[in-house]
Amino acid sequence: KNWLARGQRLNEVRVVIPYVPDRSHMTKKESLRTLLILEEVLACYGGKHERVQLADTSNGGRHAFHLMTLVPQRFASLLGAPGVFPKKTDDAVVAAALRERAVYNGVGAEDQDWKPEVKATHERLLRLGARSVYVEFPGQGHILNEQFFLFFFFDFWLGGPAPSPN
Repeated sequence: KNWLARGQRLNEVRVVIPYVPDRSHMTKKESLRTLLILEEVLACYGGKHERVQLADTSNGGRHAFHLMTLVPQRFASLLGAPGVFPKKTDDAVVAAALRERAVYNGVGAEDQDWKPEVKATHERLLRLGARSVYVEFPGQGHILNEQFFLFFFFDFWLGGPAPSPN
């Protein structure tokens, strides 16, 4: 509910969240399933790849970041809250995937396990010339609670200034 601003502004974007129900790591088969669902949604409800936003959290964030490196042409932007690239992802692959795409690196201010890696991902992206923003969510841990209203994600998805909850 909180990820999609409780339905407000939802008609303005298409957001792909590569959810894996059992919290496992995404396989090639599940990545393909995500892409097939994306095509079905665009065919049924309209939209264009250049307006589809890729987002997720935690291991799903890892999946989203990996999926962006596989088929960047299918997405307009990348948002992790948190999310990071798989450990051995080559800089050239990352730079090519994000050439014209913005990345939102969000992490709970109290998420001591992920915060250093998310910050390092942001700094790496800046070094590679990517458009990246780093935001810490006040009072939040690893998984954002439902009281945390994420309406500002829509500003990011629609190409506005780098919004933050602060």
